[in-house]
Amino acid sequence: MADNANQPFDYEQALKNVEAAYRNKMQSLREQRMALARENAEKGEKFVNSLTGDDKPEKRKSGLYFKVLAAGDAAKTATKADSVRVNYEGRLIDGKTFDKSRRPVEFPVSAVVAGFSEGVQLVGEGGKVRLYIPGDLGYGVNPPPGSGILPGSMLVFDVEIVEVIKG
Repeated sequence: MADNANQPFDYEQALKNVEAAYRNKMQSLREQRMALARENAEKGEKFVNSLTGDDKPEKRKSGLYFKVLAAGDAAKTATKADSVRVNYEGRLIDGKTFDKSRRPVEFPVSAVVAGFSEGVQLVGEGGKVRLYIPGDLGYGVNPPPGSGILPGSMLVFDVEIVEVIKG
């Protein structure tokens, strides 16, 4: 066994070793998140494709699925330049609610996830829509911490457009 007691400690090499280990760990975690996102995306597609009859949603070119529950006022629909005041409930495909408005909430249409933004433009003021938002139009592989949303999860939102505020 070599006696290293008299040799100086190589801090630069130690730092390089730690940085390499960190990079490898982060890469491994990214790969795990991507695999989980793919798995959850598949579950979401299976879920939405299992819906039949009155529950079967339409699919837009973007990949957003939706079901108009009430059309609302077609003369008062939102655009990306507008804001909306809405009541909503967000659920996972297992039915677990992860977010729900307690009173109407106002926000710019362009300030939310892509699927929600696209979805609130589908019905007019007073309308209601159910949105099935695939992970790539939702939070993708980076959902909000503590939300209970897993990477790639499909989100289900029931949204009532209370008011369209023209931008």
